[in-house]
Parts: sequence; C-alpha cells; structure tokens
Amino acid sequence: MIAEHIWSGRPPRRWQVTLESYVALLRRALQPGVPGRATMLCTTPGGYRFDTERVRIDLHDFDERIRRAGHAAPEQALPLWESAVRVADGILLATEPYAAWAVDARRAHERALHTAAAAGAEIALALRQAERAVPLARLATELDPLAEHGWQLLIRAELASGRRAEAAHAFHACRAGLRRDLGLEPDVRTRELFADVLAGHAV
Repeated sequence: MIAEHIWSGRPPRRWQVTLESYVALLRRALQPGVPGRATMLCTTPGGYRFDTERVRIDLHDFDERIRRAGHAAPEQALPLWESAVRVADGILLATEPYAAWAVDARRAHERALHTAAAAGAEIALALRQAERAVPLARLATELDPLAEHGWQLLIRAELASGRRAEAAHAFHACRAGLRRDLGLEPDVRTRELFADVLAGHAV
C-alpha cells in the first residue's frame, strides 16, 4: 500500500486526500500542462502505475538487461552487464534520503547493482578483457567495500592489465577496510592474489 510506504506505516487520518495531492503535483512536474489522468502516471484500482507504453523507467531497463545477461552467452552477456550498470548510474531516490521505504529500496538496488558489476567483471576476465573488468570490479568494491570478492576481481583485473601498483593498492585498501570495520584479515584467496602481485604473476 502506497500510504504505508510514504508514512512508514502510520498514515495521517486524511491520507487519501494528501496522497492524491502528491500524485497531482507529481503529474504536473512530469508533464506540465497535460490533464491529470492523461499523463503517463495512470490511476489503477487500488493505486497508480506508469504507462510503460509511453515511458521507459531506468529501473525497468536495468532489470531487463540483467535478466537477459543472466541467460546470454559470455560474449553477449558482457555488454549487457556493462549497459545495465550504466543505466543504473546515480543514487536511487536521492531526494528521499531518510524515508524508510526509500532506504529499503535503495539498499535492494545497490545489492542488485553490486551483483551486476561483479558478474560483468567475472565475465570480462574470463574473456581476457581485463580493461573492461577494471571499472566493473571497482564499482563492486565501492558498493560493498567489505565484500572481498569485489576486491579479488579488482586485483585480478588490475594485474591482468599490467598495473601491479594498482593491484597492490587494491589489496591494501581491502585489508585496511576489513581490519578497521570487522577486525579481520583478508581471506586465503585474497592473500594468494597479493602474492601473485608481488611475484608479478598474471592471473
């Protein structure tokens, strides 16, 4: 229920009137001069929805691209992962920084974006396209700095691109974050990758 999300489970007494005024404001902002019910924001039984025949929503595009990437061969999947990450650029619901419903949606989207970035980096490395893996792996580390898998991908990508110093920096950033926030050391796989960096081995 929309009201439950907007007012965190405690809608005001006359929430229907307030909600309708919010919708009217949104319609005017989206399509100035267009009569309310003729806008892309349609009234449906029990709520509202965007008319997907008339408007494309970035989140819909993101979901569609990751769905297709998950079923595609590696050569076709990589550009889909990359384009999914591009279309999802920016902070979801940035104008609602504190509302509980927006925080939950933002966290779920960040998890999905992290998964997409890591999956794209994995495929790029498998295809020996390390330069394309680097930005995807770096995004994964930014979205979840405590997930070692993202750092492992970044170390591998930087090393495969011939950038040992950057690979070493990624390891040290990973270790510093784990020590500071969790009191832990990097796992065996991360340490093995750092040994490869020190030895100058390709991975």
